[in-house]
Amino acid sequence: MRTNAELEAALRKSVEDATDRNDFTAMMAMWPGRKFMRHVEGSGPMSGTQKGSEARRFHFPDFKKLTDGTLKYNVQKVFMDDTQTFVVALARLTGLRDGVALNQPLCCVWRIGLADGEEIIENWDHFYDIVSWDAFWDADFDRVRVMPEGPGIDEDAFRAAAREVQETQRDDAWAPFLADGVVALYDGANPGAGEFVGKDAVLRSLDWYRQRSGGTLETSIEKVMTDNFFAISVGRWRAQRDGASLDHLVFTAWWTEQGKAIRSWTHIDDLPAWDEFWND
Repeated sequence: MRTNAELEAALRKSVEDATDRNDFTAMMAMWPGRKFMRHVEGSGPMSGTQKGSEARRFHFPDFKKLTDGTLKYNVQKVFMDDTQTFVVALARLTGLRDGVALNQPLCCVWRIGLADGEEIIENWDHFYDIVSWDAFWDADFDRVRVMPEGPGIDEDAFRAAAREVQETQRDDAWAPFLADGVVALYDGANPGAGEFVGKDAVLRSLDWYRQRSGGTLETSIEKVMTDNFFAISVGRWRAQRDGASLDHLVFTAWWTEQGKAIRSWTHIDDLPAWDEFWND
């Protein structure tokens, strides 16, 4: 197993090589021999989900063609948990199309694990401004906006809140970081999954898990990272329910604006087992 430093270096080099050659399939070839699933966020022509060998090339030829080879990934930070289950690159995606510039902050997430007993890499491309992303590929250029530069969430304060949640098991420590209209999305097919809108609804959604576990849920945040656009956290959730045990890594990406989270998306290391625990 590669160390975190080795994997981080390999990821950075693969992205740099891919950008230099305008061949982004190198990024998807870091874990050979594993099945692959790729999700490109959005509702436009360059979005969707692809499985299997074609997922490693999903939309990359179109990206190159429509930007006349100008599309580039500029990696800013790389993040991974100690088990190397979640690997994250915070990047800036730039390019030109018909004289209009794309300048899109990107949170690229890889989950390395099992699906139906087979080794798999699952990849999500989360864009900071999905409206501008879709509009750029739809050639609706009037809706492509220039991204505001931060400030993002203060990383020291974010770490302090994570420690408070861990020590008290009270989720309201996150409240100062949530915008009033924050939108949170949780992966899964259980009553706690889905979309929650508004600060109070998001905090109630977290409390639902604690109530569902009969008060046994213990959460910890193991790693955090922030920049001007995203805050990233990986934690471990443990609980007991009806004789079953829960022990999962939980990854959350937070979109931030003016120091507040305006959107979040939570991924789980083993989603089928997660759903089984929380469902009746």
